[in-house]
Amino acid sequence: RLLDPARFPSEGYWAFCRFESDAIPAVRLGFQRGGFNAGPQACIPNPSYLQLHLEVMTREGALLWLPSGLYPAERVESAPTAFNIRLANPGHEIFQFAGWPQIQCQFRSEDDYVEVDLHFDLRSVTVLPDGILPHCVFAMFESMGNVQGTIRSGGRVTPVRGKAFVDHTRIIEQRNAVLARRMSLYTTLYFEDGSGLYGYHALDVNNRPIEGYCFGVFLNPQGQGRFLADASLIQLALDEDRIAESWRLLYRGDDGTIEVAITVRPQPILRCWGSPTAPQRRDQFSILPLVLDGLAQFVHGDGSRRELRGIGLSEYYDSELWPIDPKARLDRDSGR
Repeated sequence: RLLDPARFPSEGYWAFCRFESDAIPAVRLGFQRGGFNAGPQACIPNPSYLQLHLEVMTREGALLWLPSGLYPAERVESAPTAFNIRLANPGHEIFQFAGWPQIQCQFRSEDDYVEVDLHFDLRSVTVLPDGILPHCVFAMFESMGNVQGTIRSGGRVTPVRGKAFVDHTRIIEQRNAVLARRMSLYTTLYFEDGSGLYGYHALDVNNRPIEGYCFGVFLNPQGQGRFLADASLIQLALDEDRIAESWRLLYRGDDGTIEVAITVRPQPILRCWGSPTAPQRRDQFSILPLVLDGLAQFVHGDGSRRELRGIGLSEYYDSELWPIDPKARLDRDSGR
């Protein structure tokens, strides 16, 4: 089964899309059925409700529809023998993912202000190392491919085309004798030659790299993957809202290294709605999608070098900033 509540207390599908369009350079969308605790505190989303994000990054700034905690998880329908997942609110379908590896995805806000109609043509699947957190095991596979379609915000419809990473997360509740995660930096890059790179760099509460969760995956234009077992964060700069604005990472593999330099495009929040606790300022939303430009230096084992420019969409998590407003916290008792 695509969604199996009997085996996994929490499951979800998320897409990080980066487009060639200047008007709408990126979109992040997805859902998580069932709450899970990824942080150091005993504060988690109510497992009876969905975590839900539809985030459209326009040239002027971010449109964030964040109705987490409002839709009962039981409303998500999953076909038993086909890839077809949907959430139907009375009189209005919120999202549908249909087909594999070519996925048709429709996603729109309940007030119909934003609507995304995308077609994913996925070319590769990579199973990532499990994230062992204090309160759960975080398992995920990631698929990279092409994406095209249209995005409507207000009365404006914009055609888009680009690259996307689509991931499927499965969470098992389990107490583990590990240090909590203080920071994680998820970086995606889509290069001009059709290749891609993504990876994680995570620090524990003592600011030490977490063994096994500082890594990268490089995918060549044909979709063949290469695991980069070590990633080092050389430099990280934060903006006035304490959100990452630039960083440098060095990935090491058996046959060479890849060093990437990242710069984030400034993205103010234009509108954020969907629930009473939807953040209205950037410093209240530490996992704002980061629209980025990158430059990668490849050094091969034989000493040869090459340089590629890339674009991407990333996520920066800092436990000290999440959640910054106690009213935004979700717990098992209230669902708010």
